[in-house]
Parts: sequence; C-alpha cells; structure tokens
Amino acid sequence: MKRRLFAVILTLCLLMTMLPLSVLSSADIIIVAINDTVPFSISEAAMPFYSSDRLYLPYSVFNNSTLGVVPSYDSSNRTLTLSNQTHKLVFSLDDGVVKKPDGTEDQISAIVRFGIMFVPAEYCTTYFGISLSYLTSQGGYPVVRLKTGDEVYSDSLFIEKAENLIAYRLSQYIPSDGGPVTPPVIDPNTGHPPADDPTLPPDNPIDENPPVEENPGLPPSIIPQYVYAICGTSEVFLDRMDNTSFPACFLLTPEQLSESYDLVRHIVGSGYTLGIDLRGYEDAMDAYRKANDALDEACFFRTALVLCDETQRISLREEGLIAFSPVENAPEVGASLLLLDPGNAIGELFALSKKDVEITYLRETSMIPYPEEAPDNVQPDEI
Repeated sequence: MKRRLFAVILTLCLLMTMLPLSVLSSADIIIVAINDTVPFSISEAAMPFYSSDRLYLPYSVFNNSTLGVVPSYDSSNRTLTLSNQTHKLVFSLDDGVVKKPDGTEDQISAIVRFGIMFVPAEYCTTYFGISLSYLTSQGGYPVVRLKTGDEVYSDSLFIEKAENLIAYRLSQYIPSDGGPVTPPVIDPNTGHPPADDPTLPPDNPIDENPPVEENPGLPPSIIPQYVYAICGTSEVFLDRMDNTSFPACFLLTPEQLSESYDLVRHIVGSGYTLGIDLRGYEDAMDAYRKANDALDEACFFRTALVLCDETQRISLREEGLIAFSPVENAPEVGASLLLLDPGNAIGELFALSKKDVEITYLRETSMIPYPEEAPDNVQPDEI
C-alpha cells in the first residue's frame, strides 16, 4: 500500500513539473475597464501588476481618447510624458522620479517590462482627475475601472453588464484547452505587438508643431476624401482585418446584431467602430431600438451611429441619432461616403492607401456634406 501511494505521489510530482509555467492564474489577471466598456485585449506582456503594493498600468491605457490624456515618449532623454490641456507628468526612467509643470518632483518611478512602460495607476488617475475602482468580475477576476464622470452604470451594475464582454476577453486570452499563454507576437517591421498593446512608441510620436509638407500631387483643396464603412462581416473577415493596420467601422443590420453575439463582441472587443444599418426598414426607429437592445445584451454597448435611407436621414437626426446615408448629389467638396463589401474591402483599402487620396473610417464625428447643409449663396470652393 505504501509503495502504491509513493508511486501515485511521484506521478503527481512529475505531472506538475510538466505543466506550462506561463499560464496565469485568475489572481494574476487584471482586467482594465474605462467608464462603461472593456476596451483592451488581455495580454501577458501588457498585464497590469503590483509592485511594492502599488498597481501599475501599461501607459497605453492612457492612450484611450476617452480619458483625454496624451502619452509621448522621448528615447533620447528616456522620459515618458502624460499630458492633457492643463496637466502634465514627466516620468524619468534614469532618475526614478516624476516631474510636474510647477517644478516639483515625486519619488515615483515608471517601470519597463517586456519593452512596455508601466505607470503607477492611482498616482496618475488622481493627478488627472480620473476615478479608480477596484472590482471583481462575476467570474472572480480583478477589474480595475477608470471613470471620467461620463459613465452610466454604477460599479455593481457595470460588473453585471460587463460579464459577457469580460468573458469574451478571457476566452481570447486563455485557450479553451487550458494550453499555455502565448506572448504577443512582435511585428519585425514596426517593433510593436498587435493593436492596443504597443511597445514604446518612436521618438516624440506626438508633434505639437509638425512641419508642413508640400503635397507633390493634387492641390490639397481637390484631393479626394473618402470616409469608409464595411457593411456586414464574418469571423473569418474580422480575423483578416485584425492582421491589417486599418481601423474600420462595421455596419450590421438589426438581424445580424441579434443573431451574432460573438461577432458583435469580436467587433467591439477589437476596438472597431460599430453602427447599425437601417436601410430598407420602414420603421427605422423601432428597428434601431431593437438593434440597440441586442447590442446591450451582447456586450452592454449602445450606439447612435446609423446608416439609413436618404429619405429618413433628417428625421433620424431629429430623433438624436448620428445618421448617415448614401447620397448621389452631394456637394462638390468634402468627404464622400464609401460603403465597402467584406468580399473586397481589404483590397480596396490597400489600393486607396497607395493613391493620392485621403481616407478615414466612419465614426460619430465624421463630416459628410449633404446638399441641404451647403450654405446658401456660397460656391463649393468657399465651403
């Protein structure tokens, strides 16, 4: 009996030595949320961590436009600057201090891990007036929630609403077969890992006074401008888009939204813009409400961005929606709305990127001119 028990113990010990050491437990995983969403993929390289009882976040968290903070790294001086219109923090890697505009310094250092710079969470959020909550997901994972005051949900309701999106993030991070965690793949051309977990940016990535370069092609006033959106998608196409450098807006019909929750979570979780395609619906507002209910159920997300028939655009805008429509007789200047099919969208975007045109993706702030919006008695070249 003793010999059999010893054999069992020895077998268990051998099995434990064979387990992959890179798999993180739930205590090692910290999920970052901003206001009412979970905008970042979970990455081992960019995982928040505690050092000397102080939580550190990757600097890329503050690169989220919702927080209104702009990061800038100067490799010659080895400093990272976080700033907005009224505040600025300068972290010095060599001196281990952070400097403020009034000349004062605090003995708080930024930390570099896996080539990514991390900053002290509470120190930075307090300085920039951002609230910080330490929560636990329904699955038992720590959640750090940064709040600007524009959030809708309380902490308790947020945890309830966010569970589907958190589960999606975790499913993308921890393989379903329990295999090892795979570190992010570094692109040899850019030196960055994928999407929202970049390594240190190049010198002075944000130039407040960029040089004005003459355009050797068309005069700026007549360079074609396109605002694009992709109508419909699939998991296969999203995987292909994830491997490109193009941002995108995806427009899905109410039926697609209600039938494809995993697809919705993939779009939102990857940081793409998501809108609702209401073309062809007689009662567009009713279809919009049902689509947003499906969005809320899928990943506690709602949108006011819609594509509609030209005949309904003005009425939907009066209802408070950010409505766009294809239009044949648009003013001669300004951006044109380009609607792409997933079957050839990537090829068209690559082709446009090599031409003398300006392209950007559709979003809530896009300016698409329509005939009724052109000022009276003003020639197109004056608009």
